[in-house]
Amino acid sequence: MYFASPLFHGLGYASEHEAAGFRFDMWEGVTRRRVEADLVYFQDDHHSLTDGVPLILVEAKGTDQAPDAGTGQVRSYAYWLKPAYYVTTNGDAIVVYNYQGGAIPDVKVLDIKRSELRERFDELYRVVNPVAAKATRQAKLDKLKG
Repeated sequence: MYFASPLFHGLGYASEHEAAGFRFDMWEGVTRRRVEADLVYFQDDHHSLTDGVPLILVEAKGTDQAPDAGTGQVRSYAYWLKPAYYVTTNGDAIVVYNYQGGAIPDVKVLDIKRSELRERFDELYRVVNPVAAKATRQAKLDKLKG
């Protein structure tokens, strides 16, 4: 969290976009589970699933865990939140996935080591900045409408 939040602020997200410890309901059959996403970056200050627009979902793990340790967890959260992208990080690596909607496999678009961040920041910015993420999410919704 101490790495991810400042990183996303540097990528153009303001404090009002950020929902740390975002709680929501997931359903597994008839069983409701209350879960908490580490970070969700919304289009604006509407932090809800009914009137908010989630752009980026972040699962932060400790440096003692592999960068992809939270992939299954964040993928299951993405199914309910419908972000443009989801990200896993352990502070030493940032892995970005383009969320495909649950029916088809998600696409890993970036895998950046912290040591490469200076050289690859523009590449990360092009993909996940608020304007690009909003456009990606909207294009997916438009495609669904057909």
